Amino acid sequence: MSIVTDTVSSTFGLRGSIPTMGVAKWTLTDYMERHAITPYRLAKAVEQHASAQTVYGLVRRGQDVSRVDLGTLAFVLDGLRELTGENVQVTDLISYTPDN
Repeated sequence: MSIVTDTVSSTFGLRGSIPTMGVAKWTLTDYMERHAITPYRLAKAVEQHASAQTVYGLVRRGQDVSRVDLGTLAFVLDGLRELTGENVQVTDLISYTPDN
């Protein structure tokens, strides 16, 4: 075991190797492509609550989103509901794959 593994293991009371975690993935861009929604249209739909820069940052392909403010997430969901007429849920925008 490495020093880091030993330190983490002792700090958190773990025995043996560090357990791995599942993977959460931001899938907003995929959702928007399936529904033919451009970043511009989403930015206009939420412009009273979130900046265009924020929206473009969330949908930029190839850039992993690691944090989303819950208020911003709610505004994005509301904007997508307005644009699609569908009951868009968090699970439409975030996928989770457990580590088995």
